[in-house]
Amino acid sequence: MDPGDANAAATNGAIVVELFTSQGCSSCPPADRLLTELAGSGRERPVIALAFHVDYWDDLGWRDPFSSASATERQESYARALGRGPYTPQLVVNGRAHAVGSRRGDIERALRAATPVPTLDASAELMGDTLVVRADAPGGTRAFVAVFEDALETDVPAGENRGEHLRNDRVVRALVPLPVDGARVPLVPSWRRARLGAVVLAQRDDASIAAAAELALKL
Repeated sequence: MDPGDANAAATNGAIVVELFTSQGCSSCPPADRLLTELAGSGRERPVIALAFHVDYWDDLGWRDPFSSASATERQESYARALGRGPYTPQLVVNGRAHAVGSRRGDIERALRAATPVPTLDASAELMGDTLVVRADAPGGTRAFVAVFEDALETDVPAGENRGEHLRNDRVVRALVPLPVDGARVPLVPSWRRARLGAVVLAQRDDASIAAAAELALKL
């Protein structure tokens, strides 16, 4: 595969939303569908959307194939910063506010109240089977790169969503720190490259998002 690169898609900033969800939670599929809508084009103010599948539902009837301890850890860090949570489905807006991820009205109000964060100067390049991401993050922030996958479909045979056919978009497959000299993210063979994207986040110590960029990858 030829090397490719990517540039930040948005130029006027965007609102960052992070959904904490689980295939084991019967309240989550409506939130997953709403996140897919938020990530779509056509909104007056762009939205950068990510879905983090937590693992604390995994022992309650169905193990979510996309769950991870790192997703749970990220949600717990927001719970400490925001003084509420963790719960599913929880939608965090710009690292500053949260709402139940299936309540459209509450989410739309939170989006209207949010200020779009500046767009990071970020780029990505494919080197073999590794995605190399670089970004110029603001001072006093920590930068991360999230690699996500769209259009993941699952038939769920057990748990609260038994018998359901679920589609999950914007599923974070990897979240890694992004140092000044760049981050290297190995692409797992099972990830479908045509469905992958990447988001770079710069985050303050209080968990608020200072800047972000969504990268349209050429893989």
